Amino acid sequence: MATHKRQNQSTPTPRVPGPPLALPSGMATRHPQTPDTLFNEYIGVVNRAIDTHQNQFPFQQMLKVGEKLTKDRKFGAAVYKDSPEHPHDYFTISFDGHKLNAERGKDAPALEWKVKQEYLENVVSHPDEYVKNPLKLDLNWVKSRLQQSFS
Repeated sequence: MATHKRQNQSTPTPRVPGPPLALPSGMATRHPQTPDTLFNEYIGVVNRAIDTHQNQFPFQQMLKVGEKLTKDRKFGAAVYKDSPEHPHDYFTISFDGHKLNAERGKDAPALEWKVKQEYLENVVSHPDEYVKNPLKLDLNWVKSRLQQSFS
């Protein structure tokens, strides 16, 4: 009785030009975002940080004071690429006592926060880092508003 060894006769799959189908673990690709998407994703990260740390110092105190001081007030965000004197987009931010809300455009803000687009992109690209360490978030615009209210 003759035995035949079966050889693997599979042919290699031809390589199709283009990007790989999967990236190594831990790597992510981001598509260019619209200004609305970028800013709203940033606000989402801030809201996650607020929600996660709302019962901890200093957020608990900031939320209590902030709720009273921000009631019916709006804050403006001027987003720029290179120079704070030349913003390319504006957003109006309000606080409902639990979370921040943002709308595109200026709406007579009580305070204007100038923020670099690169900073927003960094926060959105590493949201867990900022939620875990919320003091990394640029909250100077909130602090300055609180200071103005007490002067």
